Amino acid sequence: MTYLLLALLLFPVALLLFGLIGSHLATCSEVTSDLRENKAQPEHLYVLVHGMAPKEERWSAIEAAIKPHGHVLRLSYPAARYSNADPKQIALGIGTALHDALRQTKAKHITFISHSMGALLTRQAILDARDPDWVEATRRVVFLAGVNRGWDIGGPPPADVDPLERFADKVLYWGARMVNMSELMLSFERGSPFVANLRLRWMKWVRGNKPDMEIVQMLGDIDDVVSRKDNEDLRVIAAGKFTQLLVRGTGHGEIVDIGTDGCPEDERQLRAYRRDKLVSAATTNFDRLLDANEAQPFTTNEDITELVFVLHGIRDQI
Repeated sequence: MTYLLLALLLFPVALLLFGLIGSHLATCSEVTSDLRENKAQPEHLYVLVHGMAPKEERWSAIEAAIKPHGHVLRLSYPAARYSNADPKQIALGIGTALHDALRQTKAKHITFISHSMGALLTRQAILDARDPDWVEATRRVVFLAGVNRGWDIGGPPPADVDPLERFADKVLYWGARMVNMSELMLSFERGSPFVANLRLRWMKWVRGNKPDMEIVQMLGDIDDVVSRKDNEDLRVIAAGKFTQLLVRGTGHGEIVDIGTDGCPEDERQLRAYRRDKLVSAATTNFDRLLDANEAQPFTTNEDITELVFVLHGIRDQI
């Protein structure tokens, strides 16, 4: 009991000290890039955009799986959980890296492979692009468990979330708010200005420009961070260029865990299955991916010119 009380007393002090020191060290928003060229497949450029706290071995395995199909551009940005990086500056950095890579490789087709919050950064980069050439060259975006509507720990958790982890997330959320840390992560909270504005701008841009862009959403069936409803958010505005693929036996972070070296046989088979599904999502003809679609896109009826609301109770005074 004594140790518990001592820990409770010291926790706010430690949190404050960490915030005062860390806030000056976590504001970098620089995007770095690593381009691996493939002379045998010069027309295709695959862009890898990680999410929060990426693991090197996971993205090295993805790079190795994609490399036979074209050039691979790995992007890196400050994504530690305590990062105060500005997502808009990161998005601009992504655009700069794409501009340089496209000029160097002369690729004609760009495919994004973006995980978790990387999906939001990818969409922001497309909207804020200062060079329209790489946007026009973007033929496909593959979102791996993208937090399209932002994350939320206030409402009901996804079915597979660990209650203890959920409690820890709430404690960390409170602490981050107290000391002005983790601004990058907080920017992606549901209802935040960044997420709300991005959703509205993306909807307007897609409907106004009707880009020739294929959207592939991949979601693990036991995702413990993002619900299936969240991942289906983009189908409202993606029309016929949308397909969603479920990845069985896979959680939020595991969806990018495709390396098979040193794994037990059962785990090796599961990771190989994820790898094949990811490679297929990035490289297979879109008509074939539509055959595997597990969430049909919404469509609009342009012939409807009038809309009638039928309201009940106190709402009939509106």
